[in-house]
Amino acid sequence: MRKQKLSIVALGAFMGLMACGSPVLAEPGWAAAGNDLKNSRFQADETRITAKTVGGLQLKWSLTTTGDVTANPAVEGQYLYFPDSAGFLYKVDRITGALVWKRPISDYTGIAGDFARATPAIAGNALILGNQSGKFLGTAFGQPNPQPARVFAVDKASGNPLWSTQVDTTALSFVTHSAIVANGTAFVGTASNEELVAAFVPPEYWQWQFRGSVVALDVATGAIKWQTYTVPAGYFGGAVWGSTGAVDIKSNQVFMATGNNYAVPKIVLECLGGGGTAAACMSADNHFDSIIAMDMTTGAVKWAGRGLPPDVWNVACGLNTPGFTVGPWFPGVYGNCPNGNPATAGPDYDFAQGPIWLGGGLVGAGQKSGMFWAFDHKTGALAWSTQVAPGGVTGGLQWGSATDGNRIFVAVANSGPSSAGGGVGALPWTLKDGSVTTAGGWAALDRKTGAVLWTTKDPMGSRSEAAVSAANDVVFGCNLALGAGTMYALNAKSGQVLWSYNSGAPCNAGPSIVDGMVYWGSGTFISPGGPQKVFAFGLN
Repeated sequence: MRKQKLSIVALGAFMGLMACGSPVLAEPGWAAAGNDLKNSRFQADETRITAKTVGGLQLKWSLTTTGDVTANPAVEGQYLYFPDSAGFLYKVDRITGALVWKRPISDYTGIAGDFARATPAIAGNALILGNQSGKFLGTAFGQPNPQPARVFAVDKASGNPLWSTQVDTTALSFVTHSAIVANGTAFVGTASNEELVAAFVPPEYWQWQFRGSVVALDVATGAIKWQTYTVPAGYFGGAVWGSTGAVDIKSNQVFMATGNNYAVPKIVLECLGGGGTAAACMSADNHFDSIIAMDMTTGAVKWAGRGLPPDVWNVACGLNTPGFTVGPWFPGVYGNCPNGNPATAGPDYDFAQGPIWLGGGLVGAGQKSGMFWAFDHKTGALAWSTQVAPGGVTGGLQWGSATDGNRIFVAVANSGPSSAGGGVGALPWTLKDGSVTTAGGWAALDRKTGAVLWTTKDPMGSRSEAAVSAANDVVFGCNLALGAGTMYALNAKSGQVLWSYNSGAPCNAGPSIVDGMVYWGSGTFISPGGPQKVFAFGLN
């Protein structure tokens, strides 16, 4: 059945935002991070790119950007839309690669040095996305400038601002999440840099403030319709940052995924330290490391599913571990680790990607633990879970998986767990053929059972954190190789590598697939090195 396309949803709610002219090229497009309301990252409209033809992909054009591009471009008609880490939003002709306009994110938020890193959601004539407030290790070309997170809308024709709404009150909050739009509403999650900054402020000067939330905003005006927090008062963290959400119109539900607790009440730590379980020690509405189903109209939590023990962690917890580095300020301050006691610190196993509507009544997502979870969409009952690969502080499974309705495709980072240091302790991963690697790679699962169908290690022995995308019988993914990040096309049935392209820079973006073309960003300011570009690949 053909997917619901985000670019045509709820036209009546925002006709005033519609463009005056018609696009040169009609659908298909890629109108949000996950392409459709299911967050499938699958292009059902693709007819040209197949396992037989993908080896013929050639570079059609590339555009050098000011900063790294870690979001897959939004695509509609003749144009691409994407942000970069230097603080610009771009509109580019997708056929020629010509720049149409380029605007500073600060034009929309009023925050000097601001930037964005998520795929814009296309809604009528609006592009909707959130900001980073210049706080993730500072901006690419400036100093951190903490201000509360905002979501804003941009006229996609001109690049002019439409509205801007503050969605959190804490200074270190930001938005890494890509909005998903349905019924005239944009649903977006909030996150925070408190988890990192806690490692550099002595405990006597530190105060936890941030609680993750999901915000529903009116597409036409930016007015907040509802805001639901993922953890109760007195608990902190539960950020919603993993790529995007999914929507099921029929059941009136929006599905989101959350991260770990940064800190919890002292009495909870004491209970956990004494051997208590999460169920016994924690509030029932502390929805850490969870997939959450919410009522689209009210924001009420219908269910929240998770399967792992307590996860109370922040970056300070890693500072007592040999080899753990968090930047040029190392060694930092250890005292803000929960209770100053590593025995009660968790593994930092966020859901670092958004849920996918899998079909068959299931919704699921991959976790930094290396596990993929599938839950019943009505009750939240666990249907199955699969340990696909080793967990890690940046995955495990991160940024985004894809499904063609029968199989689920995942990228494996194998970055090393928090207890082994930030990415320096990659664990052995046993592949489907019995061989063992400490590299990342990709895998496919059976949608109904979770059984692993195939595994493919990264040919360069690197990490593969970026979201995957798929069309027909082809899966696209890339790696983080310094100065040599490579983009791959794999056979969806076997995992065989069919095509590759060395971008010259680490790749941490998923591609967008539209009308026989593949659009892909390069560079990651977490691991700099190499040119920053957006590439367009096509068949002759």
